[in-house]
Amino acid sequence: TGSTGFGGGHVLAEARGRGLPVRAFWCNSFSAALASTKSVEWFSCDLARLPDNLSPMLEGIEAVVHCAGATSADAGGADWEAYSRRINVDAVAKLFQSAARAGVARWIQIRTMSAHPGRTSVYGRTKLEADDFVRAASPPPAWTILRPSLIYGPGERGLCAKTLKMARKLPVFPVFGPAARLRPVFVGDIARATLDCLAS
Repeated sequence: TGSTGFGGGHVLAEARGRGLPVRAFWCNSFSAALASTKSVEWFSCDLARLPDNLSPMLEGIEAVVHCAGATSADAGGADWEAYSRRINVDAVAKLFQSAARAGVARWIQIRTMSAHPGRTSVYGRTKLEADDFVRAASPPPAWTILRPSLIYGPGERGLCAKTLKMARKLPVFPVFGPAARLRPVFVGDIARATLDCLAS
């Protein structure tokens, strides 16, 4: 999932580079160029309106790599909290349960450092709830949750892109509040680590 997004797109490219066959879900940002991508089977799938049983779409799949997620920029004027819950929590539960019914052996979930109890934002709370759901589930599938910090690289979006854009425009870059520690990680390294989880 999330194969047309920033991180998911790099995971897709890494999988193709390793010669892995891929079944990719797409929602809004699909193009004719993607449709012609070799060794990729594309499925239209709106995570905000998932059916209860996705097992038919997951038949024959050995592993699910779940990269999709909702940020406030994706809500498009909708109720952000309700939209975030549908994508970041409900969709994860439906996908994971369907994967279990379909006999999928592995589940790799790309989440965020924001997913911890100290965060009060809608984004952090819904991401943590999804992580808690997966951790409480009985395998199969066996799961791995990766929680990278700030991700940067070609095609970057989100906080890192906004920060760099602001830094380029301002002669002085303001930092408010207590010192914050960030550990930026290159998106290509995330993609490689993600697929390495399939073997380890």
